[in-house]
Amino acid sequence: MQRKLATALEQGLATVQKEIEITLNPPRFYQLITYFGYATGVVGTAIWGYGDMLPRLLGR
Repeated sequence: MQRKLATALEQGLATVQKEIEITLNPPRFYQLITYFGYATGVVGTAIWGYGDMLPRLLGR
């Protein structure tokens, strides 16, 4: 549904404020930063939860 609305906005079939349009179809750089944030959150949580086991897994 979100992609269809973004397509309608690009084709001029619907009009909304610019802030809403950016939210529906964000720039590529913003998407990359968002994915990087999610990835670092997942990796950080794994390290936080299992960091004490890391030396045993590495054989030290």
